[in-house]
Amino acid sequence: MVQSNKNNQQSSQGITNTISVMGEGKASVAPDMLVINVSISELAATTELAQKQANQKVTKVNDILNAASIAQKDIQTANVNVYPEYDRSNAS
Repeated sequence: MVQSNKNNQQSSQGITNTISVMGEGKASVAPDMLVINVSISELAATTELAQKQANQKVTKVNDILNAASIAQKDIQTANVNVYPEYDRSNAS
């Protein structure tokens, strides 16, 4: 909205003409990105076995994403952690 004040206005600097401008804008677009975080956890007798079981699940997740036409470049692994599992039930 543009408003023009054609009347002269008196100020300390003398008579001035003024133009006042006010605006508002809006924009909207369809989203083109979705971020999903998936966590896979396995507990097994050995690290190797736990990794094998986790890898099988990762493969299934990748298969689902590929079937949904998600490009491999858009899929990434953020963290891989391996921790020991301690049995403290016999602790005295």
